[in-house]
Amino acid sequence: PPETIDIIHQHASMLNIPPLGVPGNFGYQTMQVNVAPAVPFESEASLEDSLGEFGARGGHRDKKDSPGRYTAMTMASKLPDTYLLGKFYIPRLGIHFTLRNFDTVNFCGLNVHGGAPPRAPPGEEVQNDAIRLTIIQYPPAAMGDGLGHLAVAAWPGAGGKDTVLKMTAEMQNLDVESRRHRAFTNEANFAQDGQVVNDTRSHVTFMAHLLLLLAIWITNQLPFVYQFRIDSDRFLSAFSFQVDNQGQREAVGPW
Repeated sequence: PPETIDIIHQHASMLNIPPLGVPGNFGYQTMQVNVAPAVPFESEASLEDSLGEFGARGGHRDKKDSPGRYTAMTMASKLPDTYLLGKFYIPRLGIHFTLRNFDTVNFCGLNVHGGAPPRAPPGEEVQNDAIRLTIIQYPPAAMGDGLGHLAVAAWPGAGGKDTVLKMTAEMQNLDVESRRHRAFTNEANFAQDGQVVNDTRSHVTFMAHLLLLLAIWITNQLPFVYQFRIDSDRFLSAFSFQVDNQGQREAVGPW
């Protein structure tokens, strides 16, 4: 439904989830391909033989999927016309689908779901290239709900070895109006302790300068063809602070 698509879009925008693959993809953060070979007509084999726990006879749940999003499963099979295509089912809803080529099924992976392998006609041997491919686009909660660590950029490490700057779930799901996610450490640092050695204006200005340098460091790693630039004066002017008890505010000046 359009309203569901709109909610998913708003959710992705709120959590700053990038569209992967194509600009309009805000619903799926990753993709996999399941390969299910056809079996003889008389065989009792299930998808468990080719897909493991994800092909269990009684179905399975994708427990790590985002609860507010959907999985899209598209068929891309290479099966002879005489083969039985197999079924996909969702027991809780009491429905099943015949897995026809290039059909797409949208469903919530948190529901128990499963299927049956394609089958050769009675009495025929299975052709070696008779396989069913299902392309699964799905929304892991770690990516779709900002619950994982996001690798942002290269970061200088100890001993001259570069590592990766990561944003944690707390940083991605930040309530800008709350101090609930404020971090603390026993090590001295300028963000928490700069007020001890600086007046307010000097402290805020220094921190704003550091944020500018950090932004430049990270964006310098973007592809050169982007010709990415930062307007330092406009960047710094976005930061302001309270200068008196009457609520008067002052913006950080140019650098």
